Amino acid sequence: MNDEMIDFNNILVLRNQLIAVPIEELCKLYQDKDRYISFLDSVALLSNKDSAFLFFSGEFLNKILSVVQIHRFDFDDEEVNKVINSIITYINQISNYSSSLVNLLKNHYLIFQEEQRETKFNSDDELFRSLAYDAWVFAALIDGNLESIQDGNLFLLSFNFLLKNCPELFQDKNVRDNATALLDKVGKETRIIGSKRRKFKEAKKNFQMVVKRED
Repeated sequence: MNDEMIDFNNILVLRNQLIAVPIEELCKLYQDKDRYISFLDSVALLSNKDSAFLFFSGEFLNKILSVVQIHRFDFDDEEVNKVINSIITYINQISNYSSSLVNLLKNHYLIFQEEQRETKFNSDDELFRSLAYDAWVFAALIDGNLESIQDGNLFLLSFNFLLKNCPELFQDKNVRDNATALLDKVGKETRIIGSKRRKFKEAKKNFQMVVKRED
């Protein structure tokens, strides 16, 4: 993977962790200083490229601040300390946004995610489940672990998102082969008629278009 795809994946993984990993486990995960620095990098990336996500739950900000506090005063490196302080400043800043601005940003984000995934979300929890699944689908496309994908509906939503937001991922033949295998797997589990079948056909068409464009 090139640097841009690594950064993209790091954002997906961080979103997954903020949604799905309890705060105690997250703090244990980043006790290691090298992992801690990777966490700081991922938060900086997310704040630059996907910041509206953070407005959907105060728990996301609490988790970030809790991890940041682990080694807040343990580095002599000026650059690391600068990043730590900038993250704390950023979170304090967005925590004071007006409710009208927060709602506006959330609405725009929700519309964007629905367009990219070609679905409608009836609750924040539905959105969160889809966002969290992105990291699993990205990993399965890279390593070919088809068994890790257990929810066909969530797969299709994440697959559409990846096709539109990281099409360069599918330049790799192994990724294309894994994508084909995953689509075949989901297709066999899908009824001949119904909303999931329509979503499956649309995702397959989107995939064929991206493959043709990348070739």
